[in-house]
Amino acid sequence: MMTQTIALLVDAYRELNAKRLFWVVLVLSGILVASMACVGVNEKGVTVLWWTLEIPLLNSTVITKPVFYKSFLFIPLGVTIWLSWAATILALISTASIIPDFISSGSIELSLSRPIGRLRLFLTKYLTGLLFVALQVTVFSLGAFLVIGIRGESWEPKLFIAVPLVVAFFSYLYSFCALMGLITRSTIASLLLTVLLWVVIFLVHLGETGIVLRLKETQLMRIELAQRAIDVDIPKRIADQEEKAKEPAAPAVTGDAEKDRKAQDEFERANRLAARAKERADKARQDLESMRTRLEKFKEDLPTYEQIHFWFFTAKTVLPKTSETIGLLEREMVSISDLQGMRDAQAARIEVSEEDEALNINDVTVAERMDKVLRARSVWWVIGTSLVFEGIVLGAAAWIFCRRDF
Repeated sequence: MMTQTIALLVDAYRELNAKRLFWVVLVLSGILVASMACVGVNEKGVTVLWWTLEIPLLNSTVITKPVFYKSFLFIPLGVTIWLSWAATILALISTASIIPDFISSGSIELSLSRPIGRLRLFLTKYLTGLLFVALQVTVFSLGAFLVIGIRGESWEPKLFIAVPLVVAFFSYLYSFCALMGLITRSTIASLLLTVLLWVVIFLVHLGETGIVLRLKETQLMRIELAQRAIDVDIPKRIADQEEKAKEPAAPAVTGDAEKDRKAQDEFERANRLAARAKERADKARQDLESMRTRLEKFKEDLPTYEQIHFWFFTAKTVLPKTSETIGLLEREMVSISDLQGMRDAQAARIEVSEEDEALNINDVTVAERMDKVLRARSVWWVIGTSLVFEGIVLGAAAWIFCRRDF
């Protein structure tokens, strides 16, 4: 049994090896790794070979070399853009034909005539598609590991987590592609329907994470900070100003003209300071009432954001989590504190509305809060529910393959 399975996988490898697209993707991965090796960072900015691009927010004073290579080259460019988008599209184009070609040609009759179960035959063909991605990601990760180790001066074995994560990411889509290939018997149709599913997943992710979650977390921050201002900050300001607003005692007349004049000047100065403090205390009381009104408005709007987010999150739970699966790599390799220096530099340059400025809210603080929320989502929710989706789709495809009369 094992010999037959290995023989099928070897044949599948030979089939992949014969396809030019397999080698095209491999060469492009090598070019990308070489490009990463040509880029660096110093105290002035980003270096490309012997040129330096001065970038105030992106230099070694705000971010370390290892974090630069991991957070700005390997994860966003290498994994998120190349492996998770460009290479995945090429892999789908290359592997989408495996099931349709197999069942529409005469090869399936020959395979079914052998002493091998239909389920094992289908799963072996399915693993063939995953083999394409596994080989590509392994080669790319090895090259990136050497670049980060040599150029970034940090050896990161966790980087190889990219291999199972990207393969899992691809398997979500490829299982659906295999099902559509069985149903339609068409490579083009299965590929287009898989891309359509991918677009739906992306739009749900964009709506939940990029829009609704941001609005919800911003509103929660407004409520928390406004409540703190009402309970602590503004009452403290009022108490401080009321203490300073106490009228000073009139100076006693000593009969010494010079001393009496100085005492009177000091008394008048203290009166002016007390008057100003009284004005500030009155202004703080107005701010307190204004903040209470704003807090009520924040609380009134929050349930709408929460309800919309609930439906987006429910849809996301049912669908495979492609972006979150890749995001697990960043969670493992880069901590929130690694990017703190850059976030502080960004916060100093961001312009915000008066309302949010008063509460110390800007894009950086919201992004940091969202990052914590996303990192708190369990691996089971990210991968487990995605594999449940894949299992259901793959089970349906296997059932059709085993029951159909070819």
